[in-house]
Amino acid sequence: MNTKIEFEEHEPKEFRLFHYTPKFEFLCDMLEKGLWPRYCEEDFEWLIGERVTLSFPMLCFCDIPLDAANTHRGRYGNYAIGFSKNWLNDLDINPVWYVQPGNSIAKNLGSNLRMEPRFSLEKLEGHPLRNALAFIKPTVAFQNDRTAGRDGTLEVFQADEEMEWRHTPSALSEKWFQFAERGMTNNDHHDLSINHRMKLEFDQIECVRVLRKEEAVKLEDRFAMLKGKILIWP
Repeated sequence: MNTKIEFEEHEPKEFRLFHYTPKFEFLCDMLEKGLWPRYCEEDFEWLIGERVTLSFPMLCFCDIPLDAANTHRGRYGNYAIGFSKNWLNDLDINPVWYVQPGNSIAKNLGSNLRMEPRFSLEKLEGHPLRNALAFIKPTVAFQNDRTAGRDGTLEVFQADEEMEWRHTPSALSEKWFQFAERGMTNNDHHDLSINHRMKLEFDQIECVRVLRKEEAVKLEDRFAMLKGKILIWP
């Protein structure tokens, strides 16, 4: 007997990019002052072969279709700003390059980054791969579990499913940091990037997603230029 299996269909990618945030007040701050590229820590042991944690400022976006974004929302927040990919070059945003650990590409990249006696970010000055490190990520990654509060728990997840794009301020390319372990980034580091916000003009923003009707009303009252662009998640 032939059994027909029906799958829910989604568009493979959004024609817009979305930046998610967990709190309504964060969303309001982004709309008023711009998106703040906070310092984030990335583990490169998988690529370089020794324990190396680099911290650099970044803004993260994704083009996951909205009707398939529940998992992403659960990890990064239920508030989102969306804008067309037509602005990618103006905003200096690039997709992340996902690399499978252990394959020939990862081995080739790693061989070009290994140093004796050990890796040093300072020694990487002028290296053609230095700035690309902010856009290279393993297909399977570790990060602080955003559903577990601030207890330092790490989650393992299929990173390439996030369909991530990034922006990192070029003016701060010499203000990256190397640590021996995670959890070393502090407020002093974040303060370095506070004046490098990405300000989205209201005509660039195509939609804003919120959880509640009263939040949509507050946004329309505060940002009249967004009227008609503020949507509530179904």
